[in-house]
Amino acid sequence: MLENEISLISTKAGAGGHYFVLEDIKWLIKRGYIIHLVSEARRPPLNEIKLHTFRKFGLPKSRYLKGLLNWIHEPRDILTTIYISRLTSYIEETQKKFKIPFIHAHFALPERTASVLASHKLVLVTVHGYDVQVHESVGYGIRLRKFDDEAVKWTLERVSLIMVANQYMREVVKNIVDNQKIEIVTNAVDVQKFRPNVSCNIELPQKYIFCLKQHTSVSGIDVLIKAFNKIKKIFPNLKLLIGGSGPKTKYYIKLANKLGINKSIRFLGYIEHDKLPCYYARASMVVVPSLIEAFGLSATEAMACGRPVVVSDVGGLREQVIHGVNGLRFPPGDVNALAEAIETLLRDPDLAEKMGKIGREIAIQNYSMEKRIDRLIRIYRRFTS
Repeated sequence: MLENEISLISTKAGAGGHYFVLEDIKWLIKRGYIIHLVSEARRPPLNEIKLHTFRKFGLPKSRYLKGLLNWIHEPRDILTTIYISRLTSYIEETQKKFKIPFIHAHFALPERTASVLASHKLVLVTVHGYDVQVHESVGYGIRLRKFDDEAVKWTLERVSLIMVANQYMREVVKNIVDNQKIEIVTNAVDVQKFRPNVSCNIELPQKYIFCLKQHTSVSGIDVLIKAFNKIKKIFPNLKLLIGGSGPKTKYYIKLANKLGINKSIRFLGYIEHDKLPCYYARASMVVVPSLIEAFGLSATEAMACGRPVVVSDVGGLREQVIHGVNGLRFPPGDVNALAEAIETLLRDPDLAEKMGKIGREIAIQNYSMEKRIDRLIRIYRRFTS
């Protein structure tokens, strides 16, 4: 056992998701840490990672089923129970074999619940938003299911430390459990990778708005498309580039066709992480139209690239974007207000440039990976000293 060995639990890291976890891992490895990653990934996403591939399909592990059975309220909960029991067993086997001093789990369910069930004394957890937030009006949050709600509450009460991205998320977690073991460790970006004036070999429009989000019912991309339809009449050469994908993609494409602006909108789908700085740095502005947002990673990446941001006045975005300083905020879902904000920046390039420069300074000061990793290491050392 080494004090600089960590077991990171993130089932999708390296398996098509959770790239922000991989960013943490890269930086921790640079600082001399040995990372054991428990994930569904079939091959190591980084050569230096000690990958422990978890096979999600198979028979349940009966040793852990007893406690989980109490949370079953509907048939689909049975599959979740089997998954957690298998993950719990795998985590316990890994911890015993390598004698790793503690676990850092990402997300409330299943990673965190399985880590606690594995009887490990030191479990640190990072919550991200969807795993703890609940918004019934739009069907958002895993805790809308009774099983998940009970599992999340049970787990949060038993972890050693809960890490959140901002003050907004601190309040969300405090409303779930009476647990004072909450610390802010803000999310971050590599400000040397995400920077202004990056070299770019991608063919891009001369003037465009960029948006990068999962295409879900709370992404607000339909609000952006409708606002763009209004702006397009004033700035006919303006383009809209939309990255990401999801269950609402087809709807957004149909909406663009219906409004007759489909030729001015590019749906880019998945964008490789290394290519993102180019899309940000060349944009006139970046819009984050979310109806719900725990932390706007896209807004932070845009700020690091020196671009002004237009964001919904919700959640963690309120802490990231100071209205009129490094960007503009608008009421979520308000098409006219979003269109007005976009028009303001298009009509005043000097203001947009000034906001972009201030945003870059804020990103370096508050959201750099160096500072995030320094904070994480201080926490790790506190629990291993």
